[in-house]
Amino acid sequence: MAYTQVYRSGTARVLGAASVVVAVSAIATVLVYGTAANPVRYLAPFAMVGTLGWLAYWRPRVVLDEQGVSLHNVFREVMVPWPAVRDVHSRYGLRLDTAYGDFNAWAVPAPVGRARARGTETEAAAMVRQRLERLRAHNELGVGPGGSDEPQVRVDAAALAVVITLALASAAGFLLG
Repeated sequence: MAYTQVYRSGTARVLGAASVVVAVSAIATVLVYGTAANPVRYLAPFAMVGTLGWLAYWRPRVVLDEQGVSLHNVFREVMVPWPAVRDVHSRYGLRLDTAYGDFNAWAVPAPVGRARARGTETEAAAMVRQRLERLRAHNELGVGPGGSDEPQVRVDAAALAVVITLALASAAGFLLG
């Protein structure tokens, strides 16, 4: 089983692209038609809108590979090795239960309406569950990377730094502009 599956929400990607297009259009409008004070005041807030749209809607994804499930969320990435996954839930999106706690995927929208009432699984939850069941059936769970089944959590410091910098620049632009 040497293949990788990636799940990204199509609707979220449309929203992410739309927020970036709106932000770039707003920045271009300010640069072309604005006064000297406008760029200082408005560039950082518009850049922040585009950045947050990209971070929140375009970038999140769920990746399944031989090692386990990687949840790429807005400011955090979690790699959950297959042996650590106890159960998969999808009533409110994708949630992986492990001995080390529960981990949620930002990229997976919750089922709505009748699908939620019927307990219909999301596409991503079905992908994870099928892969996990296949590994269990073939007794291929083994151990996680580095001999441990403990999930690896990494905070995306660069994304956080960019958002904080843009927030401070926005505040400064409004205070000084």
